[in-house]
Formats: sequence, C-alpha cells, structure tokens
Amino acid sequence: MDCPIKPDPSDCCGSGCNPCILDVYQNRLKIYEDSLKRNVESMVKTYNNCMSATSYSVFKFIAREKHTHDTYFYVFEYCRPHRETDIVDTDRRLFYKPGQHFLIKAYDTATDSEFTRAYTPIPHMNTNLLSFTIIVRIYKSGKMSTYLHNLEHGQETLWRGPYCDFTVNYSFKNILFVAQEI
Repeated sequence: MDCPIKPDPSDCCGSGCNPCILDVYQNRLKIYEDSLKRNVESMVKTYNNCMSATSYSVFKFIAREKHTHDTYFYVFEYCRPHRETDIVDTDRRLFYKPGQHFLIKAYDTATDSEFTRAYTPIPHMNTNLLSFTIIVRIYKSGKMSTYLHNLEHGQETLWRGPYCDFTVNYSFKNILFVAQEI
C-alpha cells in the first residue's frame, strides 16, 4: 500500500461532497499509518493500484465504440501519475470492486474552470490489467459529454478513485433493480 498523496486544496469542489476529497485523504492516511503499525510491508509483495482516491493519474483514451445512437463505450489505459512527486513504480495494476466509481477531471475553456464527473467502470472485453471501460450517454448540452465526445485517440485524461464501499451480496437469488430517467 502506498502512502496517500495529499490532494491540492483546489481538488475540493466546495459543493459539500460526502465524502469530500480532503476527508478521503484523511481516512486513507489513517489506514496507511495503521498498516505500517501492523507491519504489512513484511508480507508477500503485492501490486499497487495505479489509481488513487487522493491524487489524479493520467489515463490515455484508447477506444470509443458506439453502443446505441447516443451511447458509447470509452476505454482508458493507465500512463503515469499526474504529479511528478507521485510515486512511480512498475508493479502497478488497476484495482476496483463492482459498484465503485472513478472521477474524471476536465477543463472548460469557455469558463476557464475545471469540472469533474463520476463514472462507474464496467466489465468489457477490450480491457487489460491497466485499463477500464465506461459507458457514456452523450447529451448535446452536457459539459462532460462534449469533452468526452471531442476526445482524440491517444489524448491523456485525468482520473482518480475508486470511490464507494458498496459490496455485492451474492447470497441473494433474485434482485430487482429499478431505474428511472428524469
């Protein structure tokens, strides 16, 4: 486990997210410090996650596949940490659990501001140990939709996560999910 990297104060969007990125950092720091106390580092070598909940990583946009008339699969592959001060090593993999989500950060040139959006990675045949796929419905007036729709193959994007501690309970035989579009 890597020591979490302290997020920049500007990473907090100020909209009252629960948990806030600053709270996530404090929580991860406590877990890291507790793991050091238990001497976890002496255990068998494990891979480190290439994505962090407290700092951005650079992922290259590698594929877009049309799913419906306005919905696309987007595939992103890990390149490197975003900040030069972040730890770099070759023993990295992308780890996340079903139900977790990642946050992408983009820049709006019209308003000279950054914005973020959460997406849940999905299982897809075009992914490897350092990549993930999301499914995106493109809205004509959506800021993130416009950003994603205009991505060029090989363009670098910023992601952080995974977030959410939702766990799937496989003991249930039947589960009913209801979704509604507003």
